[in-house]
Amino acid sequence: MQIPATQINAAGGGPTLITSTTLGAPAASIDLTSISAAYKHLWLMARLRTDSGSNDVGMRWNNDSGSNYWTINTLSASASATLFTVGYCSTSTAPADQFGTVQIWMPFYSITGGKGHNAVWTGSTVGAIFTGTGSGLWNNNTAAINRITLFTNGGSNLVAGSTVELYGFGVA
Repeated sequence: MQIPATQINAAGGGPTLITSTTLGAPAASIDLTSISAAYKHLWLMARLRTDSGSNDVGMRWNNDSGSNYWTINTLSASASATLFTVGYCSTSTAPADQFGTVQIWMPFYSITGGKGHNAVWTGSTVGAIFTGTGSGLWNNNTAAINRITLFTNGGSNLVAGSTVELYGFGVA
């Protein structure tokens, strides 16, 4: 995917790494908090694996667990859900060195008074190769995104070595 030049950091430096987290031990989620509103757009990249058979990756914004998320992707669709389904991660049945990947583009994340959107690209190995694309809508029009939480939909843990990087683009 090519990102238009108008969406790249105005200073000409391209993306800015906001935070990077790698789990040192299994955990139920990876939580990115206190996200600055200094950028126009966010790009999240994750390398994830679970400790059991559940491989759907869920995401919430601002710790909102209400029925405010709509997701559509190549394998499913949901409306009025309590999370985005944003991708797949490899499970304990995949070869030990294989992690699934998720990339999430969040344009205009810091705007209040509008609905939040995302676009997703994902892939993993769980006995077979899974790939997918999708998008989502956050039906909460009062808050800018300042927190992102990733977890597995089935309640299994993300394993040590699971990594999330968050980049900012453009100057707000």
